[in-house]
Order: sequence, then structure tokens, then C-alpha cells
Amino acid sequence: MTKVQFIKTADGEELAILPKSEYERLARLVADEDIGTARVVRNARERIAAGREIMVPKAIVDRLAAGEGVYSLLARESLAAGQLP
Repeated sequence: MTKVQFIKTADGEELAILPKSEYERLARLVADEDIGTARVVRNARERIAAGREIMVPKAIVDRLAAGEGVYSLLARESLAAGQLP
């Protein structure tokens, strides 16, 4: 178990003091997570560029999640854009 010590500065800021080995372990976890996130973003961008995935506005996703049917949603969006459904 890691021993963490908490202190309060004269300004009232609370700080945690932990062993260097624990700090380094946490720093590695963050770095690994950043690398993983970058990989996910890069792969998504590649799939979008290749036409294997599309981007959908959040407002549309919210409407679908709320139970609006895909076809009625597409028809309304087409009409709103001045296109035939």
C-alpha cells in the first residue's frame, strides 16, 4: 500500500505527497492513456477519410437516442435542407 501524505499550504491549497515510485507509475499510466487516445483518434480519422465511417452531428444522435425513427429524421432533415426525401 502506498503511503500518501496530505498537507495544506499557507494559502490553503491542499497537496498530496507520495513516493517517487508511485508518481512515476501514475505518470506512465497517463502517458499510456494519451498514446491510446491518440491511436483511437488517428484510426477514426483514417476511417472517415477512407469513407468507411461518417460523422453525425450530436443533435441528430440525440434525436435517434430519444427514439426518433431514422427514416422520419432523414425526411425532416431533407425537407429542412430543401431537398426531396
